[in-house]
Amino acid sequence: MPSSSKPVTSSLDSEQTLRAAKALLAHVKSSTSAPSLLTEDGNPDVPVYLNLSTKKFIVDKKKLKPSRIALAHSLYPDGVTSVCLLVKDPQRTYKDLVEEAGLGDLVQRVIGVGKLKAKWKTYEKRRQLRDTHDLFLADDRVVPLLPALLGKVFIEKKRNPVPISLSGAETAEQLKKEIRRATNATYVHLAPGTVTSIKVGTTGMPAEHVAANIEKVVAALVEKYVSGGWKGVRRFDIKTAESASLPIWMTEALYDEEDVVEPAALAKEEKVEEKAKGKKRAAEDDEEAEKPAVAAKKTKSSPAKAAKSAVAGKKRPLEAAAAAEKVKKTSEGEKKELPKKIKAAKKVKA
Repeated sequence: MPSSSKPVTSSLDSEQTLRAAKALLAHVKSSTSAPSLLTEDGNPDVPVYLNLSTKKFIVDKKKLKPSRIALAHSLYPDGVTSVCLLVKDPQRTYKDLVEEAGLGDLVQRVIGVGKLKAKWKTYEKRRQLRDTHDLFLADDRVVPLLPALLGKVFIEKKRNPVPISLSGAETAEQLKKEIRRATNATYVHLAPGTVTSIKVGTTGMPAEHVAANIEKVVAALVEKYVSGGWKGVRRFDIKTAESASLPIWMTEALYDEEDVVEPAALAKEEKVEEKAKGKKRAAEDDEEAEKPAVAAKKTKSSPAKAAKSAVAGKKRPLEAAAAAEKVKKTSEGEKKELPKKIKAAKKVKA
């Protein structure tokens, strides 16, 4: 069993992180011999993920709202990324603000709630909408309506729209600030489990940018979401959807102090457990021993009950004889009365 006294590293090795990022990007590029089917126009860029493994579940309940983590370098560059913005009606107001803010190359579609409800009703339509854009942003005032309007097709692929605050975005500059804040971040979907995956880059980014994003995300995860901080982390890896994982950090203390039981405490616990088992066995033996006595007690009659039964037994034949004699007398009386009844009937007939 590994010792719990080994120190836990409090930060990543930046050089090791950069080496791992370079190795992963080189591997993906060397193994991509044909246009990728994952993106449009054969773009070979694929997402790079950071995998966090924890010693305990990261949360107890699934959270539908993704948590935002700021990045050093955006995953959604203008002209390459397609963002869809879901807003309150009228949508024309926000379309004009997007154009005025100069975000037309990034925010390629603005949809109001009324149009979303009317145009994207079927599963297939919603799936096409989901696959058309890289990122969905939504005015936080319409977020409660979206599960019913978008359906499970978005949830099953973890493409839930990211809430942004547009209630105070009355000018193009305010809208631009909110959208830039959302696109310069990554999002973690927390659910019960010991492995959490977060997008930290793409294979089209420089390795230095990917490494910088990894360090930002690791710091935020350990500080805000992992119980116990670095002591609760088992390992960090980076990978793509198709590649093997490359480790960038691994703990030497696989168990916490509370997880390791000292020999004396273990012996004491075993002694208490054995004593409890002995008491349980003794109680079961006593119960088994009492069963024959209880059965005998139920079947055994008292002297008074026996005498009463005997008297009742003697009385039954006498009562039966008296009843038979009564029936016999009744029959003889009816025989004597029969001729008289016949004679009376003939007189009435005459």
